[in-house]
Amino acid sequence: MVSKSTGLTEALDSSTKTWSNIVGTIPIEEGLDLITESTEQNVKITMADIKDEVNYWTTTVVCYILGSNPPQVVIDGYFRRIWGALGIDKVAQLNRGVFLVRFHSVESRRKAVEEGVQMFDRKPVIVKPWKPDMEITKEQMENIPIWMRLVGLDIKYWGQTALTKIVGLIGKPLKANAATTNKDRLTYARVLVEMKLNHQYPSSIRFENKAGKIIEQAIHYE
Repeated sequence: MVSKSTGLTEALDSSTKTWSNIVGTIPIEEGLDLITESTEQNVKITMADIKDEVNYWTTTVVCYILGSNPPQVVIDGYFRRIWGALGIDKVAQLNRGVFLVRFHSVESRRKAVEEGVQMFDRKPVIVKPWKPDMEITKEQMENIPIWMRLVGLDIKYWGQTALTKIVGLIGKPLKANAATTNKDRLTYARVLVEMKLNHQYPSSIRFENKAGKIIEQAIHYE
C-alpha cells in the first residue's frame, strides 16, 4: 500500500519532469531548432561552435552615429541610399546609435570602410569592419571626426597637399567638403579632421609659408 505522502511526491515528480507535462506540447514556430542534449555546468564555447555565425557576419560593418539615435526605418533608408550600389543584405540596430550593415560580399564591405566617415544629419557616422572579438556595445570612441572651418585661408593653400599639412597639425585629416574641393565658396575651407575626444581643441594654428613667414590661421569648429 502506498502512503498518501509518497503518492503525492511521486505525482509531483512525474508532473515536473518535462516541459510538455507542465505547459503541454512545444509550440510550432519558425526559427532555429536547438539541439536536445544534456548541458554541463561549466561550458566552453569553441571556434567550431561559432564558425557559422562568424562567417555570416564577415561581410558586415559596424556604424556608430555620434549624438543621434534615428528610427530603424530612417537609418535603413539612409544606408541604402549611400551604399545601395554596393549591395546591402540587411540593416539592423544593435544598440543606441549603433547599427550593423551586412553586405552581400567582403569586397563591398571593404569599399564601404575605405569611404571613411559618413555624415548623417550633420553628425559623423564612424564605420568599422565587424570582427569576432569586437565588444560592440562597450566600444569606446577615443577619436571622433570634427568638421572645422579655416576662415580666410588663402586660396593658394586649398590644394590637397597643403590642406593635409595644415590641418595635420591638430589631428588626422580625413576629407574636404564638396564646396572646398570644387572651390565654390572661398570665404573658408571646410575640412573633416579626426581628433581626440574630450580634448582641448586649439582656436588657431601656425605654419610657415614658402617665404619663411609664420602664418597664424584661426579655426572654427562645428
